[in-house]
Amino acid sequence: MKNLILVQLFILSALNPKAQLVKVYPPFYSPATLSTLPLVYTGAVPQIFMPGDAITKPHTRTHVVEATSTRSDINTLIEVIKKVGMQQGVDALMLLDLGKPSSDFNPEALPTFVIAGVGIKFHDNVGYLDTILKRKSIEVFDDKGEKVSTKVLQYTWRGQLEPDVFSNHRSFYIDSMMAFDAASFLEGHNDFYKIFINPDSGYIDRLATASSCTDCPGVKHQFVDQNPPLINTRVSSGAGPTSLFTINPRYIGPLLDGVVIQRKGANFLFIYYKYDRQGRIEEERWEIVVRGKAQLWLKVYNSFYNKSALLD
Repeated sequence: MKNLILVQLFILSALNPKAQLVKVYPPFYSPATLSTLPLVYTGAVPQIFMPGDAITKPHTRTHVVEATSTRSDINTLIEVIKKVGMQQGVDALMLLDLGKPSSDFNPEALPTFVIAGVGIKFHDNVGYLDTILKRKSIEVFDDKGEKVSTKVLQYTWRGQLEPDVFSNHRSFYIDSMMAFDAASFLEGHNDFYKIFINPDSGYIDRLATASSCTDCPGVKHQFVDQNPPLINTRVSSGAGPTSLFTINPRYIGPLLDGVVIQRKGANFLFIYYKYDRQGRIEEERWEIVVRGKAQLWLKVYNSFYNKSALLD
């Protein structure tokens, strides 16, 4: 079934619509260990609190943030941990250790100094919580436009798929949709990928299938341009050949309006998005191209976590 679905996807073609695109930075979630509160990259530099300082704003302590440097002066160490905290999505850091020597001693290397702090997330800055995907309901249509099945996926707030009640629902998504689900990987709503950030621009450089996803195909998304976004994608499955695709996200203002996916210069898949009043993608329409004509393949309905259920 897996190879059949992939082969069906890889033999399609069509026309190429144009759209005005904008530069975007896909956020990603960071692990939080002192609470269940998910974190997301915002690009904001964390505020620093020294030991004993009082934090008066409503907040949640998320996890312990650590950073290292070969320089021992406290100002340098604070700048280093601020960068780490920013990458991990915290609003502030309550410092714990001010530059103690690392326990990993290497006589042939420069001494390393460690600084640590507790990550703080202010409750005023968690408006993203109710944008986290909780459930996908996927309706599958045949070539006559008749609905033939419905697949249901449940997600944790970290973007992990819950255990599959129906054995083929997860495999259907991973085999047939994962590589092309641009709304998901552009918005950081899953843990299927390892993310590589360009250190100079701060933008995502590429995504690759995470080693933890043992049943996933080998997918590599290379961001060859950011303005407008253009993504070269390689998909391989088992011992089969590698297939090459180009993913063209289309934007209206800041919102992802749709995606055109090409293979060998010809379009083979169109995805269109419908938003709710909160700016979340509530519906998706996937049209696959067969013999030069686009036809309905999937309708996807998304639901999201409730902010009050995740906030301490």
